[in-house]
Amino acid sequence: MTHAYDALMDSLAALAVEAVRTPVTAVQSYWLILAAQQDSSGSCLTLGALLRQAQEATILPMPPWAQPLAHQALERLWCEGVWWETPGALALPQVGTGTDVPLSQVVCWKKASQPYIDEMHDYVCRLWPAACHLYGPQPPALTALPEVPGSLLAAARIRATKIYEQVNLTAAREFQRRRQSDAYNPSQLGIEDEPSYSPTPSDEV
Repeated sequence: MTHAYDALMDSLAALAVEAVRTPVTAVQSYWLILAAQQDSSGSCLTLGALLRQAQEATILPMPPWAQPLAHQALERLWCEGVWWETPGALALPQVGTGTDVPLSQVVCWKKASQPYIDEMHDYVCRLWPAACHLYGPQPPALTALPEVPGSLLAAARIRATKIYEQVNLTAAREFQRRRQSDAYNPSQLGIEDEPSYSPTPSDEV
């Protein structure tokens, strides 16, 4: 029995928590947004096309703090295989350097995730702005302020972590509420119907 939606929510929750700890994980949410915007039908695309899309993007430009991490984040998404998969005949060696992204590499959304790409897109669209607030530069009006002590920065990161965890809990509760209200049918959740049991003559006493 496969619970595709539950697995997707677990992966999104893990992404949000890890994004607070490491900026390169936060940048992964940018690539997920871009990939979902470019193609939500589940057909294949190339890593090179995603990189070009990021360079040409005007609605969702990559901020300066994220640009040095862009290639590493994209390669991690490809190598980890949580969101995308590669058709076997089109797979290229995974070099794992953090800088050499094979531009011709073809990837597709994982089959189990394809019915939920829009919901995943909505989730990471909330995660990405929060990451930009966390890692982005201070506004110009604040640059004259004294340097913030490390203890205050650590406390702020702890508060941010709690906020992310609360977002994840809220999303999980909303999913449970919608599931209990029959908002999803078993086929949408990737759940196969259990075969009904019929006694055979040998079972009868």
